[in-house]
This record gives sequence, structure tokens and C-alpha cells, in this order.
Amino acid sequence: MAGILIVEDEGLVSMNTEMMLESIGHSVIGVVASAEEALELLQTVTPEMILLDIRLQGELSGIDLARKINASSDILIVYMTAYTDIDNMRDIDTTRHMGILRKPFTPDQLRARIDAIERSIEQGSH
Repeated sequence: MAGILIVEDEGLVSMNTEMMLESIGHSVIGVVASAEEALELLQTVTPEMILLDIRLQGELSGIDLARKINASSDILIVYMTAYTDIDNMRDIDTTRHMGILRKPFTPDQLRARIDAIERSIEQGSH
């Protein structure tokens, strides 16, 4: 998989996620803490996938960011969240995404999600 962008406002979580991705052979092309920073970065880079927290610093939520991305590109989005209540799940399901990683997640769970996405792409069901 090409580069992955991490959009996560908790420093420890973003650092651990970056280390997990690199340990399973994926490159991280950026780590940002807000949707606004992500939108700025997306003007100069195009990741293949974004790992996206739903609660972020700044005005926009991760779900808001996903809607903006969905409207302008086919970048794959995987949500990372500890908030799996009905309202958040309903909002998440209004966006195009490739799944949800419930925090805290393990390297094996991250690898399994990415592997499933890659298989889906290979089978043409993305």
C-alpha cells in the first residue's frame, strides 16, 4: 500500500499508530492533528489511505473531513475511534469508508484491516 496519512490529535496514539504501520511495512506520509491541517497537506500529497480519528482539534471533526475528501477524491478512509455510540456510528455511515478500528487497537488488528482492504481492492469491490 502506498503512503498513509494519520489524522489523530492525541500525540501518543498517532506516534504508536505510525510505529505500528512502519513495523508492518507501510509508509506514513504525514501525521496531523486536525482536519484543517489534513486539508492543507492534501493540497500537496495524495495518500492512498487516511487513518482518521473522528474527534479532532479544530473546527472540523474527522467525519466532516471525510465528507470533504469523499466529495473530491477516492482516497480510502479508515476511522480510528473509541466512540462507538449509535450517533457516531450513524454519522460515520453517512461517509464512504473502509472500516473502523476501535481504539485501542493492536498491530494485528491494524494489519488485518489493511489486509482486508487490499484484498477488496484486488477483487475490484472498492
